[in-house]
Amino acid sequence: MLTVDHANTGYYKFRRLAFGIMHSPNAIVECFFPGAVHITFYKKSSPSSLQYIMCSLRLGEHDLSLGPAYCAKLTLKNLIPNTEYTINVTCIPVDVNDKTSGYWSEPSQIIASTSEDAPGSVPVVMPNFYHCLQEECSTARIFFQPITKKVRHGRISEYKITVSNKHYKVSGMVTSAVVPLNKGFSNISITQATSKGYPNVPASTFTIPPNHLRPPIPSDVVAVALNASCVKVSWDPVGFTRQDTRLLSYTVLWCVDDGTGSCRDVIQYRRVSPMLTENLVTFTNGNVTDYQFGVASEVKMNRVTVGSGIQWNGCTYNQSEETDARLSLEIVMLETKTNSMTVRWEPYSCQTTRAYLLNYVLYYCSASSICTAEDISIVTVNRRMSNYSIQNLPPGKYRSWIQGNFSSGRGPNSTDVDFVIYQQNDENIVLWWVSLLCVTVVALVVLLIYFIRRLW
Repeated sequence: MLTVDHANTGYYKFRRLAFGIMHSPNAIVECFFPGAVHITFYKKSSPSSLQYIMCSLRLGEHDLSLGPAYCAKLTLKNLIPNTEYTINVTCIPVDVNDKTSGYWSEPSQIIASTSEDAPGSVPVVMPNFYHCLQEECSTARIFFQPITKKVRHGRISEYKITVSNKHYKVSGMVTSAVVPLNKGFSNISITQATSKGYPNVPASTFTIPPNHLRPPIPSDVVAVALNASCVKVSWDPVGFTRQDTRLLSYTVLWCVDDGTGSCRDVIQYRRVSPMLTENLVTFTNGNVTDYQFGVASEVKMNRVTVGSGIQWNGCTYNQSEETDARLSLEIVMLETKTNSMTVRWEPYSCQTTRAYLLNYVLYYCSASSICTAEDISIVTVNRRMSNYSIQNLPPGKYRSWIQGNFSSGRGPNSTDVDFVIYQQNDENIVLWWVSLLCVTVVALVVLLIYFIRRLW
């Protein structure tokens, strides 16, 4: 039964109304089933000379004319379940000759809601709506997009996720769930229910292949905020060794990060050409640094479309942000045969700065005198590296340091480290004398033991 929140049934006067006063109509509203409203409306009172009234009903953009009749009835069908409607009814007097006389009354407004029903659709899923929680992908977080309010038909009470005939039910408030996967192919289906049950349509489905058959996942996913409303997402392309696999597209995905690799809101996605390795995502509101971004590959494998799963980025960098975080440089190896030196540093990450790193710049010079700009050698190092080897250095004492090169400018210098490259000949002479000394000591010990035994 529909409830009437408000019905305006006051008295209204009309000028030049020969037959007296016409009141706004009363209305009785009933609901036969979800999606239909039954209305009975009638004149509240009328002069005895009036036999009928004619009424007009307006629902949204639709106008319906009723009558003439003393008591008019109407059933509005094909309405949306669990939806509030505003209905306006006005009436005009009609005489015995079916001619209108006077003016239309003020509208009587009725606010009513249709009852709840089973959903009319199922959640939206894509082949890449999952993220493996382990390297072997024994469990995964499954994502889905809820259906729109128009086809929801009520409050979603639960989602049912089926993994190869095993059912898992989760709250109707979530948009993702963690489920175990099979060792082989895992066929995933998702549907939802209201208090009236599940929809009378097939569930949404997609397939997760076993770990050894999963498509390669894009690597080095980087998200950089270009401004307050635009983020550039980039990644490394994937390669294939299987002849029965063809790359269809990349999928760029994003959502508000909850700090655990899941989403605080509905996941969004966009398919991108397989020829591209970057994409711009724009926002109309919100803070772009609150979002996490991911990329996945979608392939055709033996006539079946499957996805690699999502590779999330660590954080969203800011193109204009600067940093005062200082790197720490250390010597890890000196190789005399090649006159080389290897240094290592702890790379920049989301935990140390949100400034966007382009590359590292490594400096070294002879430390036997004061380093001048002309004496300093400069090496550009890839942003993904955390060590570098400088080779073919002439013998001598050296000093080295490193700094990050960001989109906003250079970062601070690291602490200096000093090292020495020795002459190979000098080193060989030293080794020769050390060896000779060892042989001499051993010989003396043997002779000493021999003479002691002779004396005894």
